Amino acid sequence: MRKDSFMQHCTARPNDEVRAIDLFTSLGREGVQFRLDSLAILAASRWEQALPLPPDYTGTPIDFLSDAEREERHILLTGQMLCIDEIAEARERIKQRIASRKKLCGTRNADSHIESV
Repeated sequence: MRKDSFMQHCTARPNDEVRAIDLFTSLGREGVQFRLDSLAILAASRWEQALPLPPDYTGTPIDFLSDAEREERHILLTGQMLCIDEIAEARERIKQRIASRKKLCGTRNADSHIESV
């Protein structure tokens, strides 16, 4: 996608980000994921009902969602991208693992010191 067409797309729907953040805030992380999973199951079900598909069909199950369902999926995914900082969460998990290891090593060293006395 060319930069100018991308910018036109972004400015054509300026309220999507606000709607996405509001929806993410109201549903919560688990609620958003549950709704996305529900839409995926619905799409897969419709896909399976349409089988066998023509040999030249190159679509995906998402193609079997209605326009409103695809719009909701777009808003939900946008909300996830805007509201979840995966890098910060990964760093926090790493810090917790390091702290846990240090605590475990400290406990082992204290136990071995007691046994040697």
